[in-house]
Amino acid sequence: MAITILKEPKDITEGYNDAYLIFSGTTVINEVPDYAEIMVDAFNRPFKLYPDTNGVFQFNLKELVKVYFNDSESGFEDDSTPPATSFHQLRTDKYLQLVVSISVIGESSNDNLSRTYEFFKSVRQVGEPINNNLLQILHNTEDGTDYNITYFEGYPFYFELQKVENDSIKIVNLGTTDEVTLSAITEVGTLEVWVDRSNENWNSENYLPLINGNNRLEIYQNNVFRNNLNIKMKTNQCGVYLKWLNNKGGYSFFLFEEFFRTTVTGRSLGAITRNSFLNRDENPKSSSFSAGVSVRNRMTLQALVDKNELKMIQELAYSPSIQMYTSTTPYVNGEFITVTINGSINNRTKSYWEEVKLTIDLPEQNTMTY
Repeated sequence: MAITILKEPKDITEGYNDAYLIFSGTTVINEVPDYAEIMVDAFNRPFKLYPDTNGVFQFNLKELVKVYFNDSESGFEDDSTPPATSFHQLRTDKYLQLVVSISVIGESSNDNLSRTYEFFKSVRQVGEPINNNLLQILHNTEDGTDYNITYFEGYPFYFELQKVENDSIKIVNLGTTDEVTLSAITEVGTLEVWVDRSNENWNSENYLPLINGNNRLEIYQNNVFRNNLNIKMKTNQCGVYLKWLNNKGGYSFFLFEEFFRTTVTGRSLGAITRNSFLNRDENPKSSSFSAGVSVRNRMTLQALVDKNELKMIQELAYSPSIQMYTSTTPYVNGEFITVTINGSINNRTKSYWEEVKLTIDLPEQNTMTY
């Protein structure tokens, strides 16, 4: 007679967490179904399910969602580039509306039901609180409303709003009473709000000027308050700038101190045997020559950070994508290259400040090899 949903994903679900769809039902002529089928757009054939002894079907949507999110040549790396003429742009690769068609099939009839679920390219940890803010910033937070972000002027930097759809977004600087409205958002997706394009930023363009230090902002969606955002701006600083994908599905940025330790490690790729057909009195050089070497650079970084910055930096250990900016000087354009974290992230408390150290491996260097 009907399909009964016993459990399903609610609200916007993290795509890399379990998302069980559990249901029971009968066909339109009240038959006990022999099996059920799940169909989604990305797959040419349905998934066939068989009931347990209580006639209940169970299916984890997680693996299907991962197929959508992992279908990218760049993997987890951020390939976003700054907008050319504005300070915001929409991206559609992180948010997914998944239409699931359910069929229960008996010997001579069936019944059908369609459900739509929302997923986001993110992951939630055990015990982490769930908040219902309709316009979350993709950054760590205690309550889903208040956010603290550090911004280093002169380096590429943006923050992201999880989901917008035909919305008008207003940002108000409480310190100056200046405000801007981000409109003409006509699609569904994640909104990147760029504060700094490396050579142009909110201050240089007199867009929504910030001061050196703490800046208290409020964010509104269609004139409804959503978020408090405290941006701590730091100016005229050199160092090693990292960007990484955080658990919320957004990108975090931080500038580590300009003084760091570098280790260059070379490893032989082996030797190739040779015979020069020389006798010992003809001074043969050797019986082999090098096939080349592989070289890796390792950097040990450090910084003094506050409690909010430490919590953000610790997410580096969870990140599937870490990138380093090749410029260590503000306002000097560079490129982001892929690096990996090596070992643990260590911190030591110094009153208000935390001293944090970590080691990263740079991409393998190009060498001359056979």
